[in-house]
Amino acid sequence: YVSPQYGVKLDINKDVIKFKNGVFNVKDWDESQKPIYVAKTQNKDLGSWSFRIEKVDGGVVYQGVKFTKD
Repeated sequence: YVSPQYGVKLDINKDVIKFKNGVFNVKDWDESQKPIYVAKTQNKDLGSWSFRIEKVDGGVVYQGVKFTKD
């Protein structure tokens, strides 16, 4: 996914999320609040990090920013 507003790429996979220059290894997905998904991840620089991602028409929303499919 890409944010046309900021030119930032958000690459979401089952096992890893790539955001900006960081690689976040996914430890667990919480899908109990669909269409909101929470990924509990681990990053070598930031430690534990959670991504709260909402599926919307044509893409996803993360931290209030819409990312469209690229």
